[in-house]
Amino acid sequence: MAYIDFDPKTNSIKLIKGIVKQTDNELTEIEANGGIYSIYKDKEEFKGIKLNDYLSDLELKGAKAENLFKSLLDSNDVPFLYIGQGPLGMERSNVLKQKMNSKRPDFLVNLPDMGILFFDVKCRQKKGFPTSSKTYFQLFKSEIIGLINLHEQLLVPVWVAFIDESIVSDDSSNNPEFYLIPISLLKKYYDGLVSNLTEREKEMLTSIRIPDELLNEVKDKFSFNVGVSNINKDLGQTFAKYYKGMIRRIEDKIKECIRSKTVLKSNLSQTIIKETGKFAFRNEVENILKKLIEEKVIEYEPSKPLKLSGE
Repeated sequence: MAYIDFDPKTNSIKLIKGIVKQTDNELTEIEANGGIYSIYKDKEEFKGIKLNDYLSDLELKGAKAENLFKSLLDSNDVPFLYIGQGPLGMERSNVLKQKMNSKRPDFLVNLPDMGILFFDVKCRQKKGFPTSSKTYFQLFKSEIIGLINLHEQLLVPVWVAFIDESIVSDDSSNNPEFYLIPISLLKKYYDGLVSNLTEREKEMLTSIRIPDELLNEVKDKFSFNVGVSNINKDLGQTFAKYYKGMIRRIEDKIKECIRSKTVLKSNLSQTIIKETGKFAFRNEVENILKKLIEEKVIEYEPSKPLKLSGE
């Protein structure tokens, strides 16, 4: 039957029609449009197409991370189904997609003594806080909520598997470390964190940095602890203090930029990212800017430079 094959090494996707899967040497590949795509023929009959540079750089890193996770599962003889995030991946029902705003995981895994688990693989750039060089894996708040919804609606344990973006970008490691955390534990940490923030700070919270002590490191052997259920309440308090300091730092940088430069809303985050990029994501800056505009701390008019109210 017709088949689709994506190759992360060449970042190309092949779509071949027909009843029997044919090997490449049975088809003639003809490059077209400067190599942007190729067409496949069997003699003179059109059989398929290959699209090059199929995924964006960010999507490609995610695909490579998923392939590395597949290799880890295979090397440990762990049965799994790959669900994937592409347009032809496993579909969610309307109740999961629309009413529950749930996330789609990457893998369904069957582990001895644990049963069926979902895994969502995350290739992430690690970020820290302004006062420390320590960096952490992170999830955006919307991702955490989506995975919590998935767990609660399907009653299947959901785990996140992190891999450092720099390792995936390097392309030299075939056996990298993954760092695992169950969404049930992540929810406890998240709830403890936000309980120590004001309503204003919660609205400014975009990306959730995850303490290393909550993660299970996995490399060669796919095994990890499942008994961690309680979190020291000091952890939420400590990281809440970090977030409070980071929010203040970003607010100060935004105001400083508006005072010293002529800057539009559309390019402010790009303007100050050189100073905040070591500890903040661009969307964190944009979310705090949005809040300051809502509070009328900053005056905003379309196509006009930002101004500080009263200055």
